[in-house]
Amino acid sequence: MARQIVVNAGISETRVAVLDGGVLTELFIERRRHRSIVGNVYKGVVTNVLPGMQAAFVDVGLAKDAFLYAGDFIANLGEYERMMLAEDEDGDIELEGEEPGAGGEGAGRSPEAPPERERRAITPIEDVLRKGQEILVQVSKESLGTKGARITSFISLPGRSLVYMPQVNHLGVSRRIHDAEERDRLRQLVRNLRPAGGGGFIVRTVGEGKGEVEFGADIQFLVRLWQQVQARFAQAPPRSALHEEGDLVFRVVRDLFAADIEEILIDGEEEYRRALEYADALVPALAHRILTGRIS
Repeated sequence: MARQIVVNAGISETRVAVLDGGVLTELFIERRRHRSIVGNVYKGVVTNVLPGMQAAFVDVGLAKDAFLYAGDFIANLGEYERMMLAEDEDGDIELEGEEPGAGGEGAGRSPEAPPERERRAITPIEDVLRKGQEILVQVSKESLGTKGARITSFISLPGRSLVYMPQVNHLGVSRRIHDAEERDRLRQLVRNLRPAGGGGFIVRTVGEGKGEVEFGADIQFLVRLWQQVQARFAQAPPRSALHEEGDLVFRVVRDLFAADIEEILIDGEEEYRRALEYADALVPALAHRILTGRIS
C-alpha cells in the first residue's frame, strides 16, 4: 500500500504523521520553543565526579548540568548509536565486533585518540575524569523534571544512509533489511569505503539497494562533519554547542523520505520551501513528491 507523510505546521508546534494505506503508523511532534537537544554535541566542563555512583555531572551550557554515566565514557561501546536509530530503525541493529587493532574503545575525553582498551575497561571514572576537565559529549536523552540531560562521549553522526561512529570500528546493518545477501553486500561495501582513519558505521534502512556513489557521498559528508566538530572543540570556549541536530522537517526528509513514500504533504509555506531545499540536497530524485496544500 502507498505510504504518505503529512506535515502540519502550526504556530506553536509541528506535527508529522506517517500513513500506511491511510492508517496512522507513526506520529512525531516538535514544539517550536522546546526543540529537542538529543543529538547535539557540546564542549562540556566536568563540575562534579561521583565515585560511589560511577558518574559525573557536566556543564554543557544548559539550564541544568548533564549527567554522564561511567559506561557512557569508558565502556567498550556506548548505547547512543541505538538511541539515534530508534526513530528510524526501532533501535534494532546487528553489530559486528570490533576489528583487531581498532583504535577506539568509546573515546570521549576529547577528539584525541583514546587510551588502551585494557586500561579503560577497568579504570574507575574518578581516575579518568576530574572537576574542571573539558570533554566532548553528545546528548542522548532529554532532561526530565529535576534531572538534567543524559550525555555520552560516544559520538554518533547520522547521515542519509549511514550513521557514523568515529571513535569505534563496529559495522552494523539495520535488521529491517531482511535479505541476507543484501546485508552482506552492504556490509562489504561500507567496509571497502571506510576512511583511512577508521570509524564505525551503521547502514540505515533507507540504505537498502544503494551503491558506492550514495554511500561514498554520505561517508565524505560525515567525515567532514566530524572534522569540523573536532576543530570546533579545539577552538570553542567551554559550554559551547559544537553541532546541533536539524529540526523535525529536516529529519523527516533525511530519515523517512524513501522510494516507498508516495508523497509528503505540507500545509506550511515556510516548511514546504525548507523541505524542498533539503530534498534537493539529499534526495533530488524524490523532490517532486513534496507537495503543499491544505490538510483536511
